[in-house]
Amino acid sequence: MQLNRRTKIILKLIFNSFPVFPFTYKEAMELVREFRNSNYELDEKIDKAFESLKDTSILLEELQEAVTEKTEKVKFLRNEYDRFSKLSELKEEEVKVLLTQFELTLNKGRPKELWAGFWISTVSGLIIFVIGIIVGPYLTKLIFGD
Repeated sequence: MQLNRRTKIILKLIFNSFPVFPFTYKEAMELVREFRNSNYELDEKIDKAFESLKDTSILLEELQEAVTEKTEKVKFLRNEYDRFSKLSELKEEEVKVLLTQFELTLNKGRPKELWAGFWISTVSGLIIFVIGIIVGPYLTKLIFGD
């Protein structure tokens, strides 16, 4: 609230001329200044409150995202827990039957594999022995000469 010079002079005359007013022009202007300053302080407080609300809104959005993410993880873990708890409900006898079947499957081909490995090793050893006998004299002459 800016007062021009003419208005200030008129107000000064009115306040000084009439004893009806309990305060002087100087006091009235001081009241106007205080009122103006309190308006500025109020505007600053409103701006701070607005910024604070804006920051709070951003923080709440971030918290909402974090809660949503955690909720999805909890749902996934709950599903995994349910799946494993169903697996653990197998009875002991069922487990024994499954283990017996597994052992039979593993041991079924064991003797055949053992004999097959033995014959493959023996034949390959004989082949290398025969090649050594045939090629040996030639290599000896080549390396050591006559």
